[in-house]
Amino acid sequence: MIKKITQRLIAVIQKILITVFLTLLYIFGFGIMFLLAAIFNRRLLRQGPASEGTLWSESQADTVDIETSMRQS
Repeated sequence: MIKKITQRLIAVIQKILITVFLTLLYIFGFGIMFLLAAIFNRRLLRQGPASEGTLWSESQADTVDIETSMRQS
């Protein structure tokens, strides 16, 4: 009986702690990364659509090198 009560208590405490820690990680992790990006690289935050209606940008490569492609895959 005590074993079942202890297991349920531990399960509830784990759920509470996981929720709290993940929330804090999310707030501080993304918050700090946003501040660092805003301070050091503002260009990344202001990037808009590459062309109308899409966020895809055209490739900068003039030709496709088959050897390079084979090594990347």
